[in-house]
Amino acid sequence: MQDGVANLDAEPKACSDIVANDLMDSFWVLVEQEMGYRDAAPTLRDFLFRILVTDFSRTVSGACPAQLSHFIISDKARAANASVFVAGWRSHMQHFASYDALSGTVARELGLSAVIAGLSAESLAETMTFEEVERRIIQDLKGRIIAGAGADMDTLRGLIARRRDGHWANKLLAHSSATTRALASCYDALEAAASFFELKEKFSAGFGFATAEAGLAAYQTELFRFDQLYRQINHAADGVEPMGWALLHELRERIESAYSGWFVPQLGSAWSKVLEGKDGLLSSWKVAAWVNQPDFFEHTSWRIWMRGSAGCLS
Repeated sequence: MQDGVANLDAEPKACSDIVANDLMDSFWVLVEQEMGYRDAAPTLRDFLFRILVTDFSRTVSGACPAQLSHFIISDKARAANASVFVAGWRSHMQHFASYDALSGTVARELGLSAVIAGLSAESLAETMTFEEVERRIIQDLKGRIIAGAGADMDTLRGLIARRRDGHWANKLLAHSSATTRALASCYDALEAAASFFELKEKFSAGFGFATAEAGLAAYQTELFRFDQLYRQINHAADGVEPMGWALLHELRERIESAYSGWFVPQLGSAWSKVLEGKDGLLSSWKVAAWVNQPDFFEHTSWRIWMRGSAGCLS
């Protein structure tokens, strides 16, 4: 393995030891007994393809893509053993890096990205075999968020939570994998974007404040979320950029358009209406129960002194 890319034709040391002890035939007999893999001329490369595709087929909802069917181990009980083996390898803290590299190479040779391009996030929700599955789910969810109307945000959040508990976007593994960090950041961005557009839909008619007090209260209680979510999305997207992926580019553009082209002008227009006029905020620049910035220190230090004095007296 070099730079995270595995050589599927290389012979592992363990295999060399098996050959050196004249146990290769016995090894393949055991593999057939336990995992159902059988071939006239068995190879580790072919065996790897078989067990990974079998694991994929067992977890995908609905029919497995026809392009992969010839790799699936037909004996259901032994196919289950193969899937257990793959899951154990994938979750092993000392060996998951080799799994990531090998499964990635297999996925590229299978052309998996094109094979699963038409599958939905729901159909792949329980599939952890390949990193390409994670990218496909992210693409699907991104499309739904951008489309907006009719998207079931609760379902979307449930899918995101499931994938965060899985292998490829699990933050517990992020310390050792830039890919995992980036995939986790993708889900952070998607979740924040879903909330942003959900909030935007709630205020689709724009904003209107009867008074400056009402405007400030509205921002304090809910409208601040637009700014918060916008920054969360950009922070998460920045974490993906070093990978050179285009996964979030369209989403980021839509968010920028919604924030700069809708939220900021709408809020500015609504706020300007309470500033202007004879009784507008500009006439006095005072809001009940709010302390003006020039008076903040005097007002706050007095309160701190009062609390300190009360503590001394008690």
